[in-house]
Amino acid sequence: PDQQTLAQLITAQVHRTPDAVAGRHRGASLAYADLNQRANVLAHHLIDLGVGRGDFVGVLDERGLDFLIGLVAILKAGAAFIPIDPGYPADRVQHMLSDSGVSTLLTRSAIATRCRAAEAGAELKHVVLFDDRRERSFGITARSITSTGSSGN
Repeated sequence: PDQQTLAQLITAQVHRTPDAVAGRHRGASLAYADLNQRANVLAHHLIDLGVGRGDFVGVLDERGLDFLIGLVAILKAGAAFIPIDPGYPADRVQHMLSDSGVSTLLTRSAIATRCRAAEAGAELKHVVLFDDRRERSFGITARSITSTGSSGN
């Protein structure tokens, strides 16, 4: 196991105990099989956007099951994640996005709306929303919004 990635260890756990609880948050739970299925869908979406090894993906969201799915998906895509607390001031979020080289951001609509100023200063290529209801696949409601990657300055 010490030679396996976290994504590979989760997949192995899915095969051993697919119905075991992988995560709980506010009374909701997620089985390993569901986590794996949803993370795979999101990982493929990220890969389709060009995310891969050596890339950093920001996760600007409250801690919860979507957050867990996002982290696993990012690892399955071969990238690294940068967790960003949505409670941070906009200038700190902007600095974290810019300084880390994040090109893709996972978030949700309400948080994205609050943080538009922060996103504008970063070189984002894509913003992927966890909760966009126009696209739904296997419980993932992620949709990407292509960004110009420029603050307009």
